[in-house]
Amino acid sequence: IYSVVIAIISWFVISMTLYPSIPKTIQNIPLDIDITGTSAAENGLSVISCDIDSVDVQIRGNRAQIGNLSNENLKARIVADNVTSAGTKTLAIEITCNDKNIAFEVQSKSPETATVVFDKYDTREFSVTPEIPNITFAEGIAIDTETYSCEPDVISITGPSAQLDKISKCVAVSNKEISLDSSYTVASDEIKLYSEDGAVLDQSSLKLNTSNFLINIPVMTQKTVGLSVGITGAPPNFDTSVLNFNLSADSITIASKNSKLAEIPDTLE
Repeated sequence: IYSVVIAIISWFVISMTLYPSIPKTIQNIPLDIDITGTSAAENGLSVISCDIDSVDVQIRGNRAQIGNLSNENLKARIVADNVTSAGTKTLAIEITCNDKNIAFEVQSKSPETATVVFDKYDTREFSVTPEIPNITFAEGIAIDTETYSCEPDVISITGPSAQLDKISKCVAVSNKEISLDSSYTVASDEIKLYSEDGAVLDQSSLKLNTSNFLINIPVMTQKTVGLSVGITGAPPNFDTSVLNFNLSADSITIASKNSKLAEIPDTLE
């Protein structure tokens, strides 16, 4: 027993005397992207994205101090003190300890830097147009495009300025399948944002003030009717039958908001 105790004490004394400083690898230290108090925050910038979320480090220090350190005791943060403009920045990573009394030297970090996207958050209003890809209309019924609309017709979107700049069109979509023979109001299922070239934009970094829209679908009665020619102002004894006419179109399609199909004549003069 005495031999074991003496051996342990001797090992401890020798270790502390000959090898007081040891290396230690600590993995998965969460990366803190808080920029409060930095020049980036003072310039109204926000962190939009970061390519990493944790850091592995190798430190060296006194065995008695760093022996029990874990990723819960260390803190990794991006150094954003010199960031003054929006864009993609490659930033250094700083490692500190929650206990200021523990001293150590950082020998390596993996990764060494973080790629961070900065931008200013803004709120803008966009007009909303309706879209009903799966709704059909009964025979003789057509949509009234002049009063076809959604409520509300404006949406407020908050997000990075660069992302807001890409929005060219905002659409409230209803995917409901129905055949209409009269005016109808349907709730939207989703909001789609389009760029100028017609591509659907990612909304993950954007905040919409609402996603609830009502789409008003007014309809009109439409009918294709023939055309006839009438003569006005002819002399009293003039035979109008001798006049031959060639029309550029034999028929036209007309629509009415308040007429039934039976009320529309078959031929118009």
